[in-house]
Amino acid sequence: MIKSLVLKFKPDYLKLLFYFFIINAILFFIFRLLLVFSYSPDIGGIESNVIYTVGKMLKGLPLYGNPEDFNFDITQYSPLFYDLQVGICHILSLDPINDLHAIYITGRSLSLLFNVAGMGMVYLTLSRLLKINKKISFITAVIQFFYLSKVHFAARPDGLFSFCYLVFLFLMIAYFMHENGNKRNNFLYLAGIMAVLSIFIKQNGIQLPLLLAGYFLIFGSMRDFLKISCLMLVIFSLGMLAFFEIYGTLFFKNVFGGLDNGISILRMYDVFSNFHLHSMLILALGIFLARLLFLSNRKPIEKFLSMQVIGLFLFALVTSLKDGSWINYYNEFVIVTLIFTIYFFQSLFVSKTFSSQENSILNVFYIYILMLIPSILLYNIYHVHLPDLKKNASSYEEKKGIARDLQQLCQKNAGTYFISFETELNAMLPVQAILPNKEIVVGCSKFNYKNYLAYIKSGRIRYMVTASDENIHSFLNADLTAFHPIRKYHNWVL
Repeated sequence: MIKSLVLKFKPDYLKLLFYFFIINAILFFIFRLLLVFSYSPDIGGIESNVIYTVGKMLKGLPLYGNPEDFNFDITQYSPLFYDLQVGICHILSLDPINDLHAIYITGRSLSLLFNVAGMGMVYLTLSRLLKINKKISFITAVIQFFYLSKVHFAARPDGLFSFCYLVFLFLMIAYFMHENGNKRNNFLYLAGIMAVLSIFIKQNGIQLPLLLAGYFLIFGSMRDFLKISCLMLVIFSLGMLAFFEIYGTLFFKNVFGGLDNGISILRMYDVFSNFHLHSMLILALGIFLARLLFLSNRKPIEKFLSMQVIGLFLFALVTSLKDGSWINYYNEFVIVTLIFTIYFFQSLFVSKTFSSQENSILNVFYIYILMLIPSILLYNIYHVHLPDLKKNASSYEEKKGIARDLQQLCQKNAGTYFISFETELNAMLPVQAILPNKEIVVGCSKFNYKNYLAYIKSGRIRYMVTASDENIHSFLNADLTAFHPIRKYHNWVL
């Protein structure tokens, strides 16, 4: 009798997966939400540099300063994310010295909002455009959310860039799924606009216009190639002209010069090896799908998606040569590979005529996913983010007190400034801080810091803050031994 019951029991693995993913998605969202309120000054991607720039704009300084003159700060990205966050901070009347933690929260909340919206775009792309089973569409959206790096949840433009790419992909798939007509062309034009917009979020957005134009040059008509290329060129030119009119040459000096961190083969290997260890299944699927580009009997949408898989992977691989790169460079490759995989194998998921062997293979795949997702979830919690959640407010409050003391000292001695090796102090006093981007200035060797040396020698930089267990004698070839302690705190020395 027991044997008979076992034979009759045929679990619906898809339904089981669906409910399992709902639970995991809720848990992971709660966990990510907790990260928004973390007191860590950097949950990923040196977000403190973005927060400093937001703070200086709130104090009336321009978005792009001169990296080779006071305050020697570097604004690495295009204006869109900065302006969006600054606008929200202005509405909330936030001030860097009193509300720095709230400024962090606004930036991280924006990123989380774009991440969740990205899940929605994955779901809509699969369920609405590609007519994929809604449960499978939801599961895929959650997997995409799980594969986002910690950088995407920090107060940085990466979350916005990822969302922008998903909108671009949605529009291009809509273009391929519609017949000829004005509506179809409109999808293409909007996709071209999104491709250019991505450049104004992060510099690596340049890959989208190149891949889009490249597809039509190789596989499309010359007419479509010229139309979309001219549209993107005009929009890009107008955008760059507008930025030049608003920010002058300092826009180019920051956005392009600020990323000149040097290159390293070892860095590329380090980034790729970490990506491979965390995303072996995604990489294997990408390799499988890439071959479709070279088959003559494939649909245009498959050619386009296959070209995206290859182009995005190669772009991520090559640009990861840059010091400071990380696995977030592969995020768009992960996105398109997941969506393309579900589209390519959709007949397998919806077929009602499986052989017993095929059904067994599919069930094994479902079981593998059941095991994979908790592994990703637990890895992110315990190995990536848990230290950030353990940060408490005591250190932040101590730095806020030091910042107020520094502000009073600088006001008493007009025209004097400070150098600090603590990112939050620089962000609290963005006007008085010198060299706030110490994590990146050493690598940006193309910038000339002779004025920094002159300010140190002249005594214009009057104060220095270091950790109590640090003994810093020089930085960027400037002698710092003339600074003597005037106040000691629990963890810091002024």
